[in-house]
Amino acid sequence: MTFPYKPNSSRHQFLLELSTRINSDIYKRRFGTKNFIIVNGCEAIDKLLSTRANFLSEKPDLGASTNFINYGAHRAKGVAWTFRKNILKNIFTFNPVVQHVIKEEMNNLFFEIEKSKYQSIRKLFEKVCTTISYRICFERHYTKKDRSFLIPIYSNIYNYSSNTGPLVNIADLIYICRFIPKFKRKLNNFENINRIIRLACIRQIELHLINPCTNNFSDGLDFLIDKRFNCKNFNKIFDDEENQIKFKQYYQYEKSRLNVKQYPLYYNLSNAECSLYSITEDMIRSGSEAPIAVFSWFCVYMAYKPNIQQKLYNEIVQNFIPPNADTTLLSNLYITENLAREIKYLKLVVIELLRCSSAGPMGKRNVTGSFEFTYQGKTHKFQNNDTVLLHYWSTMKDERHFRDPNDFNPERWSKCSSNYEKDMLPFGIGERKCPASHFMIDYISVLISNIIIRFKIKPKQPTSRIYFETIEGMTIIPKLDIFEFERI
Repeated sequence: MTFPYKPNSSRHQFLLELSTRINSDIYKRRFGTKNFIIVNGCEAIDKLLSTRANFLSEKPDLGASTNFINYGAHRAKGVAWTFRKNILKNIFTFNPVVQHVIKEEMNNLFFEIEKSKYQSIRKLFEKVCTTISYRICFERHYTKKDRSFLIPIYSNIYNYSSNTGPLVNIADLIYICRFIPKFKRKLNNFENINRIIRLACIRQIELHLINPCTNNFSDGLDFLIDKRFNCKNFNKIFDDEENQIKFKQYYQYEKSRLNVKQYPLYYNLSNAECSLYSITEDMIRSGSEAPIAVFSWFCVYMAYKPNIQQKLYNEIVQNFIPPNADTTLLSNLYITENLAREIKYLKLVVIELLRCSSAGPMGKRNVTGSFEFTYQGKTHKFQNNDTVLLHYWSTMKDERHFRDPNDFNPERWSKCSSNYEKDMLPFGIGERKCPASHFMIDYISVLISNIIIRFKIKPKQPTSRIYFETIEGMTIIPKLDIFEFERI
């Protein structure tokens, strides 16, 4: 069942069809789900999720990659909700340790940008993210036992992909599990918690899901290629021969990795253990790639939209530099998360970045009660345990709600209500929203505001049309050889 289905491009149609087939197979094996419904478009998702409040099952479907808009959601209960509540309270905050580490590493980033002559800003930014996460993790007050568990995991991840963005989240999961009695009781003991988290980390390494930027075509993809997927339709989907070849290679590469035994854990874990495994897995995938993807797109848009870059720069000057003062004072200014919140245009830029660079192609909801839903004159029946796949990438490009949806235009948000802004961000809302949403927005705001006052981002080949290749994995990011930095 699909409604309404209007892909923006042949490539996107391929991704939707592919991800639907793969997710269907995975969810059926994992949860025994009966039916899959695809929902695309702002209006359809709005109406569907505001009609019923029964899309919150207690199955382990936590985190950013499994959430979208959720109107009228009832309170989730049980061990999964306790996880989220304590994550919001204890993890994603700009505490003094986080502030100190990010400031130091931002200064290192500025130095490295000049020193490296901008050869690979993506790898440079990955390195900074890795260092920030590592320092935050080990500069907190964890016990020797905690550190002895984390170090080998860090080594495994670092040796594989040089990206440990989510390590701090894993460390905080250990903290939560150790000191919340409910979890100690549900998960038996600290060693069992360590075992499950270690399995989730190693599993992601095996599936190449930690860093989508290291190898061609597939690393970091949020789904696996089904053994039964038929490759014969590639020529119909793509007119471009180069794309046909690329995706055929991509398919063969994924297929060759299917000798790795799939889903070994979900068959033998309790609900509490499943929740811990799932949220660890989700943090590894989503926590490391979203900042890299958003910053990458920011650099591209600023290079090819100099008027937006200049407007953002001017507003920062007006906010923090006295009239007639030397603007070179900006080079010594460090904009904290609190200062960044005062820059109104920066907020619009960040919202538009998140709209244009959604972290993944879809999210899902599990139906917890049978009901009927009427949309555009047609009645659709939803059964208990059906899974609803929400295509938020294409929803963010819905022409009925966004004029020129592929155009980067922060001004489109200037007259919107704050509720609309929150609803349209790819974090979800309500009880099951991404717990890191505020942290992510502050983190990105600090990064781009400090970059923009120190460097001018310019295209290497000036053109009126933005044309570039992308690196496709769990997230889709541009190849970063089309712009350069010039010190202001």
